[in-house]
Amino acid sequence: MDTGFVYDKRLFEYRTGVGAHVFSDTNDLIEPYFHIDNSLSKERFYNLLKKLKILDDLKIIKVRKAGINEISLVHNIEYINKINILSKSKGGDAGYGTLFSKHAFEISSLAIGGLIDLSEKVYLGEIKNGFALIRPPGHHALESSGYGFCIFNNVAIASECIKEKYNLSRIAILDWDVHHGNGTEKIFYNRSDVLYISIHQKNCYPNNSGSSNDFGLNDGKGYNININLPAGSGHASYVYAFNKIIVPALESYKPQIIFVCCGFDASGIDPLSRTLCHAETFRFMSKKVIDLAKLICDGKIIFSQEGGYSETHVPFCGLAVLEELIDKDRRFLDPVKETIIHQGGEILTKCQINMINESLDALKILKSNHKLNL
Repeated sequence: MDTGFVYDKRLFEYRTGVGAHVFSDTNDLIEPYFHIDNSLSKERFYNLLKKLKILDDLKIIKVRKAGINEISLVHNIEYINKINILSKSKGGDAGYGTLFSKHAFEISSLAIGGLIDLSEKVYLGEIKNGFALIRPPGHHALESSGYGFCIFNNVAIASECIKEKYNLSRIAILDWDVHHGNGTEKIFYNRSDVLYISIHQKNCYPNNSGSSNDFGLNDGKGYNININLPAGSGHASYVYAFNKIIVPALESYKPQIIFVCCGFDASGIDPLSRTLCHAETFRFMSKKVIDLAKLICDGKIIFSQEGGYSETHVPFCGLAVLEELIDKDRRFLDPVKETIIHQGGEILTKCQINMINESLDALKILKSNHKLNL
């Protein structure tokens, strides 16, 4: 079976608005040039896949507009209507400084619709797995507000759609974007039917979000796992965190389908983080979770594009993920890796071990919920 791939050039027409780096409001001292949340890194990712003929091994999934009834499974109807109305004129602010331009609602709806259809095809076994190269990103978006470049929470919506349609009781969302997915966490914080695992740089964004002590509440206690990494963490930290926390959590929970919030901003040359990952880090994480999915949920796994702002490195990080999804005897090397590993990240430090181990309490609660012993 083929690997599904959601792509449509209209998704790259999404505009955040005028800005400078992460600043939407410029002044006489900050000269505007372009906002960092633009489509260039993702366009270059697609162009590399095309150049290397990787697209020949993918089944392109056409996008379609998600319905209001689908988006409203997660988001407040008043908020949805606000974005729709503003999007028909000149755009506006979705909340917390998340600016967007004209046509943003239509483009966001296409991205969500493509992800929903990809998820359904994977769940039904029509394709073996999938990757959605979509924008805008989603994991910061709250029920009634945008946040951190995100308008609607793409993966949360797709999860709710697939759960409702097929009466699923266990969905796992693994988020390795370098920033904590505060929106996804909040949406599912009181529920046990979705296990949310986030591995992120501590306090990179949002501030004071993603504590390892945030286990979930009520029915959701034990189903929210945050793994914090100190600045300077790299490949070795991610390997340790996967083996120590992430794999045991997924094995314990036994999800019926897995979503990956696939940000590439943990790259060692990403402008919005201070971590030291390279393409082989993303390859390792992808292979690990893909192989695990084969064992616990018949390989039902979907990757959805989140952040990633290095125009040079995102294409190679994304390529490594797609190569593992396709699973052919072909591996292209990361030309940036040597630049990154000389800065560190390949050797695990005591500080990194201690910080990752802070998440063991959350894992214990999850395993206790499922009556498994450590």
